[in-house]
Amino acid sequence: MNYTLRPTATLNQIVSEIRRSISWLYYNCQDYGCNPDRIYIAGSSAGGHLAGMLVSGGWQKEFSVPEDVIKGAMLLSGLYDLEPVALSFANKWMELNTADVNRNSPIHLLPNRGCPLIISYGGSETSEFKRQSNDYASKWQAAGFNADCFERMEQNHFDIPLELAETGSVLTKKMLGLIS
Repeated sequence: MNYTLRPTATLNQIVSEIRRSISWLYYNCQDYGCNPDRIYIAGSSAGGHLAGMLVSGGWQKEFSVPEDVIKGAMLLSGLYDLEPVALSFANKWMELNTADVNRNSPIHLLPNRGCPLIISYGGSETSEFKRQSNDYASKWQAAGFNADCFERMEQNHFDIPLELAETGSVLTKKMLGLIS
């Protein structure tokens, strides 16, 4: 799905856009031959963070979708706790305040009913991407939900999603296993 980028939209607006997109999909997908009870998502980098925001809890009622609207997700090279971003140079253009960080950090917004997650990152990612992926998976698992978190040694931040175009790749097999 597409969404408005920074600086045209705030992160709060972007997250609202993607949630509204899921609501639209849920109510309209049958017109396109899809099953609203089989919505799976994937995202890489900023999309990994946004996918984390879609599996998080507390937003579904506002958008009139079931709490378990997302049945499973693949999150690649995402950030799941935005406090380090707010404390870094990147906040000059992100413009996150404490409320924004709390509202948009999936690690602090676990749902009541979690779906299975595949969380991965490239071997040459920064230690922060690796730490956040592992911490998010651990917190998801501690809540009683399924999360498969692993490093793809031969991949980097920019080419890890390209692995999904390879029929026999680890990520493709795991994604197909998730949705089958």
